[in-house]
Amino acid sequence: MGGLHLMPNSSEVLSFILEALQGLNLPVVVMGLDIPKNHQDPNRVFSLSADSTTATNLVDNAISKSAYIPHELIFPRCSLVIHHGGCGTVCSAISAGVPQVVIPCDFDQFAWGDRIEHMGIGASPGSAVCTTASNIKSAIERARGAEVLEQVKSYRSLLRKERKARTAIVGVAEDA
Repeated sequence: MGGLHLMPNSSEVLSFILEALQGLNLPVVVMGLDIPKNHQDPNRVFSLSADSTTATNLVDNAISKSAYIPHELIFPRCSLVIHHGGCGTVCSAISAGVPQVVIPCDFDQFAWGDRIEHMGIGASPGSAVCTTASNIKSAIERARGAEVLEQVKSYRSLLRKERKARTAIVGVAEDA
């Protein structure tokens, strides 16, 4: 979960997210926020840091807290990314081939939430200000659907081809 610390009601939204994820049997990585006491489980909570190898050893059903882990390190190990809808996070999730749930709170984040829905690579429960655990759970279910997973793979493949082409073009230009 990324960028949620930027929301004015971040603790409430995080509680809604954790409530929505209950029963899905998924590990959860929380970046930049304290885990609410009612969702803490000493048997499932561990810390991550950007320079630790713990990120490569996520335990099933673990809820983790970290100030920051580079997206390119953690997203490929995720089955879903829930975030605020910043363009960097959207692009990192696409690049990792991971479905996403966007819970926007400001500026262009609403457009990114709409865009990922339109592209078929995730879902948005609407504004952070008026969302609920039920809305978030519904968005999670949509984002984990087979059609979304297939579409995400397609966009990841497209990005990889584009990067290879860009690298080749830069190489040719440098040789000229």
